[in-house]
Amino acid sequence: MLIFLFFIATLLPSVRPFGIQEKWDGRYPIVVPVLERKGHAYMLAVDRYGNGETAYKAVAVLVNPNEILFGEFIIPNNTNEQTDCASFEGNRGSVRSCRQFFLVSADFWEINRTPWRYGFEKCQMIQFRDSVAVLIKYDVTDQWSPKYIGTYSRTTDSLFYIDKDNNRIWIGHFLQKVNVGEYSSTKFEVLCVSKYNYDKMYVCSLSRSENFNSFCLELHEAMTYVRLWLSLHDLLRLFLSATPNHEMISFSP
Repeated sequence: MLIFLFFIATLLPSVRPFGIQEKWDGRYPIVVPVLERKGHAYMLAVDRYGNGETAYKAVAVLVNPNEILFGEFIIPNNTNEQTDCASFEGNRGSVRSCRQFFLVSADFWEINRTPWRYGFEKCQMIQFRDSVAVLIKYDVTDQWSPKYIGTYSRTTDSLFYIDKDNNRIWIGHFLQKVNVGEYSSTKFEVLCVSKYNYDKMYVCSLSRSENFNSFCLELHEAMTYVRLWLSLHDLLRLFLSATPNHEMISFSP
């Protein structure tokens, strides 16, 4: 079962994007199953307060037959209160899911929140099919205002999310309203991603320090193991796809 979930997690980023969005490189998963989250970089920076403190949240991804939704996976201060559940808002109403969703992971990708007007359709956004992950600032004039995680549907031009009081928020004709200034574009952000360039770390040959070169050699060996792991990962996907009794799942735009 865990292997099956992991296989879905590697397949999900390969969803053919919508519009100008580039295709994800399936060798570098950008999501992990919620039950396999330990050891992964799933806490993302979503806001910065006036005192310089950074706010982190976990972005949950629910895959339904008709739509893909984004929401918040709440991390309580008391670990005894932790559940494996999250709530999502979509075109068909609110959905509560437990253990059957994914978390966005920064294991292989650098993820930066970007104001709507600078990021939407201008960067490689976190988007699966026609659904775009959106961060919503409740009050842009209040530096302590809460930040919500929602979904923008490019098919219906709608934005939906759940606020701190568990109210369902739905905004129709969203893009049109932002373009005419009915909503401030600074109120909304998308998550722009770029692949980590590990090769940039190979500046080691420029140094004449013996200790530094020793460190670089160890780093190079470590990266070799990483690439080997990725190759084995590709072989696993090939094996699963060739298994007669294995049901392949395909996501189409």
